[in-house]
Amino acid sequence: MQAQKSGDYAPDCLDNSALAIAPKGTATLGWSGLIYEDTAMPKSCYGPSMFETLPTCLQGKAPKAAMLELTVRLYASAMCDGSMCIEPSSPFQVTKTFDYPGTTEVQLSAD
Repeated sequence: MQAQKSGDYAPDCLDNSALAIAPKGTATLGWSGLIYEDTAMPKSCYGPSMFETLPTCLQGKAPKAAMLELTVRLYASAMCDGSMCIEPSSPFQVTKTFDYPGTTEVQLSAD
């Protein structure tokens, strides 16, 4: 049995929800201000393991001032049952580059 200390983790890494946006509609999404990077866990976090490579985790870090790229995946439809969603169609992506921390609002259009 292994035990792992917990720290900051990506709040959306297992989020399988969908936000419906009506045609010609809009949606407002927030951002915590953190970028999540895959980080190796220190050996001290684990007990004895039969695996050579220790697991990694997503760790939130504040980005340095730079140009950042925001990508949003959009689906034509999704079927949700309250605990998970299935997106039967292929997503299309909308991407925009913005100046961080100078830009406080980013608007994307999926026309």
